[in-house]
Amino acid sequence: MQCIRLFTWCCGCGRSAASASIQSRNIGGPFLERSDRFQREMETGITWYVHRDRHIEFGPTEALAHGDQCGLHGYWFYSVKELLNIVRSHLPNLKDEYRGGDERGQEIMTGGKLTMALESWFELSRAWKAWDTFDLFVSNETACFIQDLPQTSRCRHDIDAGRDFAQAEGYLAMLQVLICCPPDSVYAELAASTLAGFAAGLSVLPWQPDRDSEDTDFIINMLADDDFRYCTKSLLYVLLDLLEPYASGASDPTSVQKLRVQEAAASAICSFAHAASDVNALVHCAVGKALRASRHLNDDHPAMRGDFLSNQRTVSILLSCAQREASRNIAADCIRTLSWLWTRRVMYWHRHDLRMTKDNEYHRAQGATNAIMVEDLPPALADMGRDSREVNLQVLRRLLELCLANPTPFSAFSQLHLAKIFISQKVKEADTGVAMLLLECLIYWRRALGTRELDWFAIETIESLRDLLHVASEESKRDLKLKISKSPGGVDCLRLMFNPQVSRIRAVRFSLNMENFDQSSVDFLSTPRINSWSMTGNDHPTPCSAAAAGLLADLLEAGRIAMAGRDAAQQVVSPSETQAGSGASPRTPCDGTAGPSAPGADAPVVSGQGSQRSRAALGTLVVQSSRPSSAHAEGAQGDRPSGDRPSLERPRSPEVNEIGDNVTMVRAWQTDPPPRSDRTTTCRRVNEPGQDPRRVPVEVESILPDNPSQRRNFFASLFKSLAYILLAAERRGRQTLGSRQHTGCRIRIKNYGHTFFARMVLIFWASLGNPAWVPVIGLFEDLEAICIVDERMEVLEHDLNSLLATRNAIRVIKLVLEAYPPQALDARLVTVLIPPLVDLLRKPCARLHERLHLDYLENRCNADIRSGIVAVLRTVVGRIDELGSDPSETELQIDPALPSIARLRMAERWWLRWCEDNEVGPTVQEPSTNFPGGSPDDQWQMFQSVPVRQGRPDKAAPVSESTAGTGQWSAGEQRGLTPSESKY
Repeated sequence: MQCIRLFTWCCGCGRSAASASIQSRNIGGPFLERSDRFQREMETGITWYVHRDRHIEFGPTEALAHGDQCGLHGYWFYSVKELLNIVRSHLPNLKDEYRGGDERGQEIMTGGKLTMALESWFELSRAWKAWDTFDLFVSNETACFIQDLPQTSRCRHDIDAGRDFAQAEGYLAMLQVLICCPPDSVYAELAASTLAGFAAGLSVLPWQPDRDSEDTDFIINMLADDDFRYCTKSLLYVLLDLLEPYASGASDPTSVQKLRVQEAAASAICSFAHAASDVNALVHCAVGKALRASRHLNDDHPAMRGDFLSNQRTVSILLSCAQREASRNIAADCIRTLSWLWTRRVMYWHRHDLRMTKDNEYHRAQGATNAIMVEDLPPALADMGRDSREVNLQVLRRLLELCLANPTPFSAFSQLHLAKIFISQKVKEADTGVAMLLLECLIYWRRALGTRELDWFAIETIESLRDLLHVASEESKRDLKLKISKSPGGVDCLRLMFNPQVSRIRAVRFSLNMENFDQSSVDFLSTPRINSWSMTGNDHPTPCSAAAAGLLADLLEAGRIAMAGRDAAQQVVSPSETQAGSGASPRTPCDGTAGPSAPGADAPVVSGQGSQRSRAALGTLVVQSSRPSSAHAEGAQGDRPSGDRPSLERPRSPEVNEIGDNVTMVRAWQTDPPPRSDRTTTCRRVNEPGQDPRRVPVEVESILPDNPSQRRNFFASLFKSLAYILLAAERRGRQTLGSRQHTGCRIRIKNYGHTFFARMVLIFWASLGNPAWVPVIGLFEDLEAICIVDERMEVLEHDLNSLLATRNAIRVIKLVLEAYPPQALDARLVTVLIPPLVDLLRKPCARLHERLHLDYLENRCNADIRSGIVAVLRTVVGRIDELGSDPSETELQIDPALPSIARLRMAERWWLRWCEDNEVGPTVQEPSTNFPGGSPDDQWQMFQSVPVRQGRPDKAAPVSESTAGTGQWSAGEQRGLTPSESKY
């Protein structure tokens, strides 16, 4: 390798823009990044060696012109400084040189030095697709740096080239080219395209972990410099002037070259807006506050404001261009630019259950270990303004209508950006159209299934639908449920996402035949099919189950309605049913007597509207260890405000209190029942002859079937898909703790052996098969994080998705069971859920890696999981007695996963034992009016306690069988059932 490096330096390759940046500074950063750098350096040397051997007579201009033989760009021959000097040397005679192209043919246009230099910069500025076959987010070296960036933005740009371009005043050089050359020239197109590539990576430059302080200070000082700001603003003015003729329709539609220049200008404006939006989001998000403090930047820094981008002239040109259909690229770039201006950005590597708009209650997404993260998504870069808001919204509504009427000119990604603008700006009158737009995005995902980027796109689409439901009115929620239930991208698409493996061909087939989706889904889940004619497996692992289950649960909670055939009296839910759920409240009977002021005979009754603040119900204690002491109980009573009962419209923040040495409880204050609009029960008071007025079907579109007996396949496929999510969570169990420093000596010795073997292979063995190999590690470098699997970013993401999917799947199960009478659903179907639910309940709570700092989200999800499991098992365990025998051969042929009676009885025994140990009633208790400890008015709180993180989970002492009854399990019981028993 040293010989090749010396040879390349002698031949001039060492002066190239790519390799010079590698060799001119000390290589640092994560191991695999350094490995990739050296690998590219070796490939560079070999490529140059082949070039010099085969056609040494080609210079930089000839090599680019003869693309079929060579095709090497100018940065192989010239340094960064030399390339920019070539550009500057042509500026005085740029118009003459362009005009001479017609006289001397295409020599200057395709083979001139200026074209060669500009094309070299354009090639370096291009954003590359993130690798699909490689683990991008590797080990703990990058985990703490990825969280404040989007999913793949850090991996799509050549950071070295972007830094060198900025340091060599490349932005100024491109401004000079755009000013001097004609507006319809190739030079203008190349200059604008180069700006589009490099500007998109501007926001990523300051946040590189392997940069030294000098590099970081250079980028920060450049962004803060007045000259750079002036250069950026001047570039935007020139680019906007190039785009304005297209917006006004004055551009010549027959000029292909002019249209290409305008497309490049729109792309450059979009890149600058993206960089400004990223910086704004990084500054105003919780992580950015700490980073801003370390970089000594203020909130009102000029580099973080999009003053020019947000003025009305710019916005009007962008809106006009977005409505024209002559170029799809210009329309897409303009819509994205508007989205960067007016949308609240997602700057984390995961949504973390955050909403685009703030909730009415105090919502903390992150944990106590990272207490600064207490807000939802950061604010948008710009505001529409009072004077121009209505005008801009009118144009946006027209654009939405065009997109719905003819979606061909708009890509699915543009549709998502347009929908997020309406959601961020809270334009509620367009909720239905925005929902239809998002459903089209999910339909596109079903048809183009197969890449990681599309999965992230689908997840963000689902989260946008949840944001839309979050801010929609009650009337809009009913319309949204109607649209979602009838769309191929709606409920059927969500049910398809529940499965860990989705067949590409069946995802397309199911979308074209919605009538037979239930039967097709049951067949797909029961008998997996492998196409013999396919070279590879056609199943695609999808991470969308958490978001899909969350959206379905939100839909079931939004505008709760009475199902057909359900007695109004059966809609009364006892406090013991509601206290096990997260925020659930009992519904009021629809008999016209709810509250002191009953509505008229023809008016619908909404539960909770006419009732006073109800008396309290004592919440179920779901604990794993000892119960709270009397002193703690007195302290909890002391926390209650004195005097009259205060207003409970906003729940208090959860308070974490330590009990003893090993148990930590979460105390939540709730009303019973809170007047929530999403628990609405609507009935029609129509007295028809011969009909009970309490048993009138509701003529409102529902997510669930009105008659469960007529659509058994719907519930069979739904419950089976949800059971898969629960089984995956149960089998995953605790996170592997072998990588942590507090693990046992034997595990640490084993890991050290792995790292020592990997070090020997990387240093010595690899060099035997590759003479050009240069070790990228040191002999004593720590490689433990590279050899450990559970600290890779993909694994951490999978753990978080699994936790959220489990919580949301239990929410869906609970809401489905509450929507029907107790005996409406087939006992054979609902009992399928008992074994995985019991196994989950007996297992320790799922834990996320401490590096993620998501303690609060982890504790909240575990609390919802435990309380949801208790509520579901209280409802379905008693239905085991309705099963007369084991599943028949016909039933097992349709659904092989149906559990036997013995398996169900074993799960029932585990459930009863858990209830006995934790002092929880195994069945639903009837509502009682006798409240111990005082009158009903004094019991206005509901105290609910759930286990949360108690420190190191691996430090829990093993408990023998004799400790049963104390809420703890032995090592064998923690293991769960044997593999043969778990197959049901």
